[in-house]
Amino acid sequence: MNTAAAKRSFRLGSVTATFFLGSADSKVVEIGGLEIYEKWGLLRSLVIETAFRGQGYGQAFTRDLIEYAKLKGVREIYLLTTTAVTFFTKIGFEIVERSTVPLMIKSTSQFTRSVY
Repeated sequence: MNTAAAKRSFRLGSVTATFFLGSADSKVVEIGGLEIYEKWGLLRSLVIETAFRGQGYGQAFTRDLIEYAKLKGVREIYLLTTTAVTFFTKIGFEIVERSTVPLMIKSTSQFTRSVY
């Protein structure tokens, strides 16, 4: 990853959740996670430090997460958001009906506990 300063992976049963920290000028400016479920990925907790928003960090970081997912064999990536729809659609994500999401993704705690 271009901006990643650190990567931490956690095993949750048969799922690996990997969280990435990105830095600029020796300061952590972004964090994001990816859970992998066979050929599907779930983008988690993407946060960009307020002072670094609007400068391309978020787009670059998200693209890096997508590339990492592809390297791991992920073919489709899903996410839930109510506050960043415009951001993610600009990158190429599409809005889909929750009912069309693969069962493995629908079964995650993110989907079952969220009311998006």
